[in-house]
Amino acid sequence: GISDPRAVDQARAGLAEAEGTGDQNLIGRMELALGAAIRNSSVDFAEPLKHLSEGRRLLEAHPEPYWWDPTWEQGLLQLTIAMYLPPSDDRKREHFERAIELLDEAGDVVLHSAALSETVELWGVAEDEWVMDNAHRAVQLFDSLDVPYWSGHSRVLHGVMLIRRGELGEAVRNFELAAGELIDLGDINCWAKSLGLIASCRIELDQLDAAGAQLLDVIEQMDHLPRAQSHQFRVLDRAAALLYRRGEPELAAALLGAGSRIPERASIIPSTADRIGVEAGLNELLGHERTAELIDAGRDLDFAAASRLFVPLLR
Repeated sequence: GISDPRAVDQARAGLAEAEGTGDQNLIGRMELALGAAIRNSSVDFAEPLKHLSEGRRLLEAHPEPYWWDPTWEQGLLQLTIAMYLPPSDDRKREHFERAIELLDEAGDVVLHSAALSETVELWGVAEDEWVMDNAHRAVQLFDSLDVPYWSGHSRVLHGVMLIRRGELGEAVRNFELAAGELIDLGDINCWAKSLGLIASCRIELDQLDAAGAQLLDVIEQMDHLPRAQSHQFRVLDRAAALLYRRGEPELAAALLGAGSRIPERASIIPSTADRIGVEAGLNELLGHERTAELIDAGRDLDFAAASRLFVPLLR
């Protein structure tokens, strides 16, 4: 699968074999596969973008032979391109709209719904209402289907949109349903993401004890998470926000610093500390100079060291 740690090496091997054949269509497919695999495991856009762009160029120039029904296959390829290109790509929406159209025409309700759901990647780029309508339609469609993997992921994305609209209670409901579906499937990565998002909402709702318990659940599984670095950044962000709300400003500042040392991939998920204005609040409480000093000192802490400072306060 695309989340398997071996996926990048397998995709590189597949591209090398394809290049040996000289088949431009096959090379294009393997370029897309490699770009998607790297994008799924990396915080960097540069290398995956190179492969995705080359795959798109080759498949537009050499669309045949088709391996399956042409309408469905084109819809799948358009969805793959749309999902993994950065939001800044000026054709990302075009690829999503084409995927939605083709997959609907092909009668694939599951992938059609998935394409609708994944348009949340365009939040802040496309019109907000278009993105929200797509997310809502996807959840409604998945409710009528027995596909817990896609249903769970769709609920996570819909929940993120609800956070951005300030509908935190409804967002929590979506994340809780998603977490149940995803852990039953063994998707611990997205289960942890769901719990972290619940914690984020509960911090904003001042339900701090419940938020702390959910952060602890994620921390306890950190060594088993396939993309732990991304989760570490989010845990530190949320812990800083929680401790700020609990009246621990100096520790909150240190955690902001510790989080800033972790490279974070571009994400539609809003920072909890940003949403509740932690750094601005610290500047007001402690003064700009002291806040900057504490954040800078926190940059010397790795995740394990930072955790030892705040985990006892959450228990």
